Amino acid sequence: MNKALLLLICLQICFAASAQDGANRTKLGVEYAKRELADALKNPSQKQILAEKVIKDKETAISVAEAMLFSTYGKENIIRL
Repeated sequence: MNKALLLLICLQICFAASAQDGANRTKLGVEYAKRELADALKNPSQKQILAEKVIKDKETAISVAEAMLFSTYGKENIIRL
């Protein structure tokens, strides 16, 4: 039983270690966001959501953006800026 558990733990560590390569990990930060935005703007055919069909006017765009930003950063943090 102990050997099976040890083997299972070793396999898990091996799979977890091999699944992470430094080049494809999630990177956060301003430079990463700028590259992602530039890439998205260069390749409009790869849109995940067709914003023109979902968000048809300014009021809807504002309410969608507020909902996402308020839930992420908190309304009080955004309003005070």
